[in-house]
Formats: sequence, C-alpha cells, structure tokens
Amino acid sequence: MTMPRQVLDREISILVPWPPKALWPNARPHWAVKAGAVKEARWEARVLSQDAQKIAGWQTANRIKVSVRAIKAGPGPLPDQDNIWAALKPFFDGMIDAGVCVSDRPEHFELGQIIFERGAKSEITLIVRRLE
Repeated sequence: MTMPRQVLDREISILVPWPPKALWPNARPHWAVKAGAVKEARWEARVLSQDAQKIAGWQTANRIKVSVRAIKAGPGPLPDQDNIWAALKPFFDGMIDAGVCVSDRPEHFELGQIIFERGAKSEITLIVRRLE
C-alpha cells in the first residue's frame, strides 16, 4: 500500500555547498567577481533542487518555509544569521528556478530557523517544508 502523494512530499532537503566568500555581505568583492559567484551558486542550486524534487516526488508548491542547517568546518566564528541569509539568496533563487516554489515573494516564501554546527566539512542543508 502506498501513501498519498501529498504526505510523501511535504518536505525536501537540498544539500548545497558553503557559499563562496564573494557572496557574503561583508566581503565587498568586485562586481564581476560577485556576479560570477551568484551565477554559479544559482545554477548549482537549481540542479541540486531538481535532483531532490525527482527523488521526493515534489511538485511545485504555492507556499514554503525554508530552514537552514549550516555545518562549518575549521576555526573562526560562525556567521551571523543576517549574513547567512544574504549569502544564500542565489541558492534560494536557484530553488525557485527549479520549480520548488512558485516565487520567493513573501506571500510564497517564508524563512525558518538556522541551526549552526561544527563539522569536518562546511556545507549547508536547505530544509524546505510545504505550507499549503
């Protein structure tokens, strides 16, 4: 017996790389360097989102909530929440490009919590929950 589709695809997880330095608000890179980093992050998030959607049977949502699990390797301070949201913006755009949600406008896209951890490898997991 299989479960109904709406139960199976309420949440997906998308593993993305740690944002490059050029995407962080305090980095202030040359505009061309930042544009290249944005383009690459957006494309990578699109591809990774499409893969996650296929595995989960995810259909485009009208409204979602995105939480973040950020694992940071190495010494140094963990980023603050405002900076990580800003650095992840191109990844969110890639998710929208992939059809995870209809739009990243506030009526469709809600930001959830951020969980910071230390680990052997720096990476980000975007946890997307359907709210409709």
